[in-house]
Amino acid sequence: VSPSSVRGTYGSFIQIATCLGIIMALFIGIPSKETPG
Repeated sequence: VSPSSVRGTYGSFIQIATCLGIIMALFIGIPSKETPG
């Protein structure tokens, strides 16, 4: 069982990585939708 501090850091890292992934997906996906074809 990992300490709560380690678990909190790991959880926040996953949360940040997930948010960055969503932002990057939007940033990449929106221009590709706007381009014709």
